Amino acid sequence: MKEVVSVLNMSNSDKNTIATHNNSKDLMWNAAFGVYLSANWFGNIAIVCGTGNNAGDGYALSIILKEHKINCTLLLIEERFSEDGKYYFDKAKQLGIKHYLINDNTSFKYNIIVDCLLGTGFKGTPKDNYINVINRINNSKSYVVSVDINSGLNGNNGLGDYVIKSDLTVSIGSYKYGHFLNKAMDYIKKLVNIDIGIKILQSDAKLLEIEDFKKAFKPRNHFSNKGTYGYVGIIGGSKNYIGAVKLSSLAVAALRSGCGVSRIIIHESIKQYILPNILEATIYPLEDKDGFIIFNKDNIDEAIKGLKAIAIGPGLGNKEDHKKIIQYLIETCDVPLIIDADGLNSLSKIDLSILNNSKAKIVLTPHIKEFSRLINASVNDIFLDPVKYVSSFVNQI
Repeated sequence: MKEVVSVLNMSNSDKNTIATHNNSKDLMWNAAFGVYLSANWFGNIAIVCGTGNNAGDGYALSIILKEHKINCTLLLIEERFSEDGKYYFDKAKQLGIKHYLINDNTSFKYNIIVDCLLGTGFKGTPKDNYINVINRINNSKSYVVSVDINSGLNGNNGLGDYVIKSDLTVSIGSYKYGHFLNKAMDYIKKLVNIDIGIKILQSDAKLLEIEDFKKAFKPRNHFSNKGTYGYVGIIGGSKNYIGAVKLSSLAVAALRSGCGVSRIIIHESIKQYILPNILEATIYPLEDKDGFIIFNKDNIDEAIKGLKAIAIGPGLGNKEDHKKIIQYLIETCDVPLIIDADGLNSLSKIDLSILNNSKAKIVLTPHIKEFSRLINASVNDIFLDPVKYVSSFVNQI
């Protein structure tokens, strides 16, 4: 797992490191050198700089490229600098590195363009002169390297109306939320992180990687059978949404994850539509009324008997009986319970404190609209600060 932090945490960690361990100019140099090591440099190179410390990384990078006999040009949106940025800009001038103020006649025909316009602290909409440069970089057909984060992208929520599209983004210190959320991966083709010696003050979130998931998959013995690896059940389907539970079966995700048998628990009247598409699952029909599963305790108990995990929700519908089923499973299950789709919509109508008393390990898988129903907040508000809302929800239950 890799650390993923908020912009505020990163800023505070940076300040703390400067105050106690390392000076800011050294950290800026470390960042620039990390960017240098992260890319393959070729042809004509331009480093496009704004006015803050992100631009300072670009000035330091120009010096490193010069030291390695790689020519580059600095393109400045204006001659305004942070303190450390000015330090490295003056050094770049002393070395004879070419620099120009960007105007309407500035060419962006370079093999590589390094984006040092706006850092992770940016939020809102860029000024018109920045929008102009962002658009020109995106239309340049150059290989684009963004330093720390793509200019115009919000470091906390991954939103932005005018954002540089990068071939490579080099995150500095630690990944930020905005590298992964919402629109981020539409703008970032490849993402790497470099450690420059900043000690992160607190753990905000973790990025799960393939190696972390591998730990959950235990070796399978030859002397075994399907019963050795357990049965899982998927409860869903209604006359209105036959496809959802059908897709859940066709994906055979449970079997690919290692279970022995996948049981599709649907109501009787849609069984005929599901059976032709069953690949590697068994069917268990439940009672229904007017094309929707109804709550019958004995029927439900028999359907989930012997299961090692249960998923409920795909295409289930949103009737009063479904709320009763969800509540019953939360209160009685002692195996992992995944609540998805319509299961979440039913859950949103129940007092969520019920989750605190469940014996089961519960996994909720909402998309943003389903989550908005759970917490009674607008979709737009959640988009703007998703981690805050998720953290608040988790801490409440």
